[in-house]
Amino acid sequence: MLSSANDDRLGLSFNIGAYKFFNFQLDISSIDLDFWGGPFVPTGGLAPSFRLSLYDNPTGVANVGTATLLDSVDITGVLSSAPNVFNWTNHIVGLNTTGNTNGNVTLVIDELVGGYAALDNFRIVASDTQGDVGQVPEPAALALLGMGMAALGLSRRRRSA
Repeated sequence: MLSSANDDRLGLSFNIGAYKFFNFQLDISSIDLDFWGGPFVPTGGLAPSFRLSLYDNPTGVANVGTATLLDSVDITGVLSSAPNVFNWTNHIVGLNTTGNTNGNVTLVIDELVGGYAALDNFRIVASDTQGDVGQVPEPAALALLGMGMAALGLSRRRRSA
């Protein structure tokens, strides 16, 4: 399993300006296959768990050797119900950027337990509101589309009249 064999980390560097929060949305799932050397998740295995850590990165270089930890949170998914099945869980976290030097930060994603796992649908937003990933509520978007279509229809009627 990766979490016991390697130091499996992913580091991503960003400039968030003067915003107070680094908001991150993602989907996670355990992965298990019954071929290509699988199964990878033992019976009764652990759900995938990750630590998301935000570090100050004053140089702007992707390196956390001596960086200052700004904020950290642990998230956990669920086990897949069967081999070859993804069981996605959505997480939205707002990491506090207080204490960063110049807006440059590095997000480190570290798998803590769970063997193989998949990460998908990253949405990253710097904001002054914790957890704000800039989603437009679907009913409002549909209403806006409907009003636009109605206005277009009215303008066509006026032109033909």
